[in-house]
Amino acid sequence: MNPRLLARPSAVIPIACAVQNAFAALEGYFFKLDASNKAIPIAAVTDVPYGLCLLNREDGNEISAGIPGALPPVRVKLGADVTDLRKDLTLRADGSVESDDGSGARVVVARPLETGATGELIEAQLIYPVSFAS
Repeated sequence: MNPRLLARPSAVIPIACAVQNAFAALEGYFFKLDASNKAIPIAAVTDVPYGLCLLNREDGNEISAGIPGALPPVRVKLGADVTDLRKDLTLRADGSVESDDGSGARVVVARPLETGATGELIEAQLIYPVSFAS
């Protein structure tokens, strides 16, 4: 591979926020983009995320975003207990994740690398989002 073609060492990029401080307490949560390519919080379990909020800039105008596909394991916020490493993680309506129950409309976003309780940040490997209809 030609090293001149590598644009960056990983898929962590800055993204402007549509609303200042919208991600003040949302590190480890997934986000989507609005029509202006600005970060907005997830609003439904069927939203297909663009990436994961890794860091909220101090002024609240920008986040460091992890984009699936070229990242080492990251920490994701649990919206429910995760007890089974065999179950991938699906998106919740607030951008956190839970174990995939295999039914209903949902978007699979990551594979857990450890178990954890609701509200914790656990290690996970992001995968390209896969949307399932009900």
